[in-house]
Amino acid sequence: LVGSGGIGTSARALDLVYVSAFSGADFGDAPDAFAGAGPGNYTTVVTDGGPSHTLHAGLRIGARVDGDNGFLQNVAANADDVAGSLPGDEDGLIDAASDLVLTIGAQPTVNVRVTNTTGGPATLYGWIDYNANGVFENGSERASVAVATGTNNGAVTLVFPGVTSGFAGTTYARFRLSTDIAASNPTGAATGGEVEDYRATITRPASGTADSANDVTTAWRNST
Repeated sequence: LVGSGGIGTSARALDLVYVSAFSGADFGDAPDAFAGAGPGNYTTVVTDGGPSHTLHAGLRIGARVDGDNGFLQNVAANADDVAGSLPGDEDGLIDAASDLVLTIGAQPTVNVRVTNTTGGPATLYGWIDYNANGVFENGSERASVAVATGTNNGAVTLVFPGVTSGFAGTTYARFRLSTDIAASNPTGAATGGEVEDYRATITRPASGTADSANDVTTAWRNST
């Protein structure tokens, strides 16, 4: 694709190609500034093998889903929203501000609204990066719940493993809904559904002293 200005508009043209090629798919938007994974840097964008879902009208997290070009990511994990802020299409968590404030040693529960009218069973998977190393671990950081066909904006609850000690502060969470078992992994392509990324906060247990408030970090909402 070449714009009316010829080769000189190649950067804009390339962007339009990606929009056209991937507008039928949804991608994550947790921060991914460089290849690979590390603290504050996740496998998100399409060139890094990030999660993607082809769009299906009857399979979504929350009330809406839209396609994007596979290159949207930022530290707020809201780059995939329609206007860069809520409501956007990252609207599945019923109370993100509460559910994504975690305490070391506690077992988090996250309430999510989902739709599945595909005629077959689907599964919602979630990950919270407890140690903030940039990797969503299947063994120790994942939860899942079945979503029966016929579910229309129904509420389901993900029950996660207990939050491990060693890190407190800002981290990230990822949620994937699909009929495809490929969505049981935090990266890679899956047929149908949606992926949503959020910021989360891990706090230390209250010590019972006046100074314990210093251990609590203000919750990061999934918006700027």
